[in-house]
Amino acid sequence: MIWGLAFLFQKTAMVHASPLQFTAARCLVAALVLLPFAWREHQADGAVVPRGLWRMTGLCGAVLLVAAVLQKH
Repeated sequence: MIWGLAFLFQKTAMVHASPLQFTAARCLVAALVLLPFAWREHQADGAVVPRGLWRMTGLCGAVLLVAAVLQKH
């Protein structure tokens, strides 16, 4: 039942937004939901984030976004 609700929400959202906008919004919401957990883990660990990690993280996110958009076309 819960799994099927995602398709209902997506169908409703497609009336108001393009596939690119919808996919970008999904990725943004997912990132915002995961960010507090990542921040808490980072604070507890006390590790220093390597300089190139944020750039690589952004690149991976962009590739995932492009792949999701291409999947919809």
